[in-house]
Amino acid sequence: MSRAANKRHLAHSSEASLPSVVIDRRGMPVDISGDRWSLNEPTAKLSLDWALHEITDKELQASFKRYFAWLVTTQSPMSVFNSFRFVAVFTRTSAFREADEKCVEIPYLAFSEARASLSKQQQWQLHYSRQLYRWCAAQGYSQFSTDVADKLGDIVIGGNPKGQAVRSKDPTKGPLDAQEVASLTSALRSARVNCSIPLEEQAIVWLALTTGSNAGQYASLREEDLREETIGDQVVAYILRVPRHKKGHVQHRAEFRERRLTPFVGQVIAELIAQNQTTHPAEKDDYAARPLFRAKAPAFGHNHPLAEWAWHTTRGQITNLLKLSVQHLGVLSRTGHPLAVSTRRFRYTLATRAIDNGASAYEVAEALDHTDLQNVGVYFDVHSNIVEHLDQTMALALAPRAQAFAKLVQNEASAIRGDVSGSRVYHGDRERGLTEPVGTCGNHSFCNVSAAPLACYTCPMFQPWMDGPHDLVLESLLRRREKSVERGLNQKVIAMNDHVIIEVAGVIQRIADKRAEQHG
Repeated sequence: MSRAANKRHLAHSSEASLPSVVIDRRGMPVDISGDRWSLNEPTAKLSLDWALHEITDKELQASFKRYFAWLVTTQSPMSVFNSFRFVAVFTRTSAFREADEKCVEIPYLAFSEARASLSKQQQWQLHYSRQLYRWCAAQGYSQFSTDVADKLGDIVIGGNPKGQAVRSKDPTKGPLDAQEVASLTSALRSARVNCSIPLEEQAIVWLALTTGSNAGQYASLREEDLREETIGDQVVAYILRVPRHKKGHVQHRAEFRERRLTPFVGQVIAELIAQNQTTHPAEKDDYAARPLFRAKAPAFGHNHPLAEWAWHTTRGQITNLLKLSVQHLGVLSRTGHPLAVSTRRFRYTLATRAIDNGASAYEVAEALDHTDLQNVGVYFDVHSNIVEHLDQTMALALAPRAQAFAKLVQNEASAIRGDVSGSRVYHGDRERGLTEPVGTCGNHSFCNVSAAPLACYTCPMFQPWMDGPHDLVLESLLRRREKSVERGLNQKVIAMNDHVIIEVAGVIQRIADKRAEQHG
């Protein structure tokens, strides 16, 4: 039977005569014989559970099933799933329930009640109910009126509102601010030194920060997608092929965008791949591909249409991994609470940071892998989130946001490597002609940090002394910032060391708290 003939058969068959299996748009079979239809989506577990709609009229239920069987053959699994889910606002109205119970035509009132139950921002969901009603009416199904369908066609339903979290700088859903990004990257580098979180947790946060992709794209990544660029025997760069998303492709991994990773991030990904290959070595009879983020158990068997995706994580598991990773890093948000994250927030952050760096609309669209410019304008409407004024009072007020990377010690004698020549960390103030030690470096290997002691305050190997002159370091940093403001420098340049200022203030506050505790 041809695809067109198959669609005609679906439209006009009764529930009893519906085929037990239909072929989705990827050419894979979907069993529609029961009351739960499992869809072929490799990066998410999607199914249509007919108990959701509680339709009692057999003829009406058959009409719904014919519609969704048709959708399965024409749309992506995620589109079918969303349609099924959002139609519930229509099937749960009093007018629909009454029509179902009495086995009569579904009135326009059902649609009006559905609309009244939604906020203005949610009314885009009505598109799915209207599409179903008009399709069923066009097939001549007795429960659907052509007059109602025509009336529905004249109604304007707005689209899904976009950009609200960005424009409002929502502290839990919008872009991360400069301090949050700095705290997150510092915490990641600390975790790298201390091995405090697993490699896969480090990898997902770094990828979210540097590529701004969607959870489904990360779930689709495979080991083969990372490529090393070398000169001789030396790796000079890493290239990651990221599967494109929402581009109308029938198959996953049909098209890719290459993203250049920094050597640091590339090394983290390369180590994750090496770890995967050690813990799960390849075998000759492997039927599945090797994903970058590996599931704990296979989702599909050898004979399943999606067998090659057996060890891939789902997009939901990726989201949970990202949230768990940031939770383990212990980063605080601007609200003082644990940082709330999602792949969408990191996507917003990538765009706003690109604009802060002077990127054009075309460059932002490229970074986000948009095919046009219609959705990037919102990022240009947002003013910079860099703090314009920062003094000692404000710095100390922001101290609770410090990540406490440095490990306080009472004095040099109590520090690791305190007796080693050259382990002291000095603060130099040229204006006052002062050079004073502030702490001890506990690193047993060579440290190539050239911005000591500033970078030291964000390093887990640094041990600031409780009797060190950290207040002078804070004063020096704030004085330097104020001079940058007076010279009219770019805000980004002015705020370059703001995260260090907050970390120094955090050390000062921790010392004060510890002394108060010691003295009862």
